[in-house]
Amino acid sequence: MTEAAPKPASPVVQESADEHVDPYLHVPSGMRFPPEVAGFSRDGMARYDERGADVSVGYHRADTLVAVTTTVYIYPKRAGTEDLDQHFAAAQAAVLQNRRGAELIAAGDMQLFQRGSVHEGRRAHFLIRDPGGEKPLAVSHLFLFEHGPWFIKYRATFPAQQHEVADEVLLRFMGALDWPEVTPSVLAARER
Repeated sequence: MTEAAPKPASPVVQESADEHVDPYLHVPSGMRFPPEVAGFSRDGMARYDERGADVSVGYHRADTLVAVTTTVYIYPKRAGTEDLDQHFAAAQAAVLQNRRGAELIAAGDMQLFQRGSVHEGRRAHFLIRDPGGEKPLAVSHLFLFEHGPWFIKYRATFPAQQHEVADEVLLRFMGALDWPEVTPSVLAARER
């Protein structure tokens, strides 16, 4: 028997884009979320814990080429409880459970160039159908990476007919939003 997918946590604090003109700083990791990244504008942020370690920051791009909304999540890995694949399976289940009309169409590995190196991650693509089930209205993507003690997750949604161009602008956005520096642990430094 499989466990139910976790429900999304309710934000402890939410701020609109107007409240942070400068880059929003995720203090625990040092990751910065500028007001503009690769043609995307920041919408606001939500904090899911009192300490501010578990946050999401929304971005959007709406122009003559594409209309995309994306949310970037950064939050700590729970020591010894989940690896990337387990967490990815739970994240996929959460999309299917919480997004009405969602249908998984593809999932697998992916690579993202960040901070001078290639990072391995996971990707899942969903069709979001209209209530009658006739046509896909939207496509939704889930991207998940481990980065040191953090999970970094992207959730993006856009009209189905814009799939090809949306994929291009999303990959540019994901590469342009710099991840935080991760200092190797003392043990890893000694092994070198």
